Amino acid sequence: MKYLLLLIVILFPFQSLAKDTCSYTYTVWNTAQKRTVSKQKISKPRSELTEEEKGPYGCTICNEDQEIVTLDNEASLKICRRISVHVKKALNQTLKDGYKIESLVGYRPSKSRGPADAKGNRTLFSQHAYGVAIDVNQEWNGLYTNCQNFNPDCQLIKGGHYNPNNSLAIKNNSFLINAMQKAGLAWGGKRTDSLKDFMHFSPDGL
Repeated sequence: MKYLLLLIVILFPFQSLAKDTCSYTYTVWNTAQKRTVSKQKISKPRSELTEEEKGPYGCTICNEDQEIVTLDNEASLKICRRISVHVKKALNQTLKDGYKIESLVGYRPSKSRGPADAKGNRTLFSQHAYGVAIDVNQEWNGLYTNCQNFNPDCQLIKGGHYNPNNSLAIKNNSFLINAMQKAGLAWGGKRTDSLKDFMHFSPDGL
């Protein structure tokens, strides 16, 4: 019994420390070189988190606030714990409806949004950095620019070519889109700016 108490005394400070610490590793995208140019590892007390690191949806950038979710078909992704139950339910329901999910991308800290600095480096974290964005079957649902309305002139910048006739393409008003909307995530294929992100789901679709 005394050894058990000693173990609790030893471990408790470390468990408390883990709860009070935020750690993550992020990359930076360079628009001029069109590639990732740096990787930085961060570990700090939660009390020192900036507003950007805290995130806009109650999901921080901290790895400690993320959870690995495994679907019924054994596909998995890491996402924010605050939304994990709802997202897992939506994706499993989609599988039961007959749509095949071959690949998923969730939590991925990266500065790939916002204006570029003088060196061409993006300055803002993407929504993937907070575990609130999910890419589904990106090999068949690409990200396009110059694409306010999808047409042959749209320019593919990430993922695979989008063909709405492909069984792995995410189609407008599909079961997947409706299920994800109920989970609080909008589809990037409905963006009204110059981008169409057919693989992407996030709170605002961006």
